Parts: sequence; C-alpha cells; structure tokens
Amino acid sequence: MCDIYHAKCPACEEESEENGTDMHLSDFSTCRDEVVVFCGKHLEKAIECKNRTEFAWVGDDSVQHRAVVVALTQNAMDNWDGNHPNESADLPFKHYEDGKLVGEGLL
Repeated sequence: MCDIYHAKCPACEEESEENGTDMHLSDFSTCRDEVVVFCGKHLEKAIECKNRTEFAWVGDDSVQHRAVVVALTQNAMDNWDGNHPNESADLPFKHYEDGKLVGEGLL
C-alpha cells in the first residue's frame, strides 16, 4: 500500500487544489512530515535545498507540470525513489544529494 495525498506547497499563499501536488509515498516508508513539496510556481525556493528530487511531466490535462520534493530526513533520502508525484506516466527526474546531481532518468 502507498500513501496518496495532496501536498500543499509551503510557498503558496492561496489554499486551493491547484496549489500543490498529488503525491505518492511508497509503502508508507516515508511519513508526510519527512518531505516538503514545492509546486512549479515556486521551484526557485527549493533549488537551495541540497537533498531534493526535481520532476517534470505532462499531466492528463496536457499541461506541463513541475514539482520538487525536498527530503527532510535520512529516511526520506533513502526512500527518494518512492516519494514522487502521483502520476501514471514515466516521470523524468533529477535527483540531488548534498547539492550534487547524482541521478537522472525516468521513474
């Protein structure tokens, strides 16, 4: 089983379904408070975070979406590949640890 939920972007001032990202946390291995998810409008706020995974995808609405998942704990870092936007298509990603690109491809 997985934890599927709508993660609100901490930088968004408005509370709406459009602000945030539908998330997937694999096998309940990571708790919701172990990650922070920035929406495409606020990517610049996440770039300074050293342990992050950047995602870009085209949704069912044919619109390009972007999000950054920031790992706050070592557990979230260890399970990074299960902590991603809840999309059915292959997800292009760039994964950073300690600010260095360590992997990219499709999930």
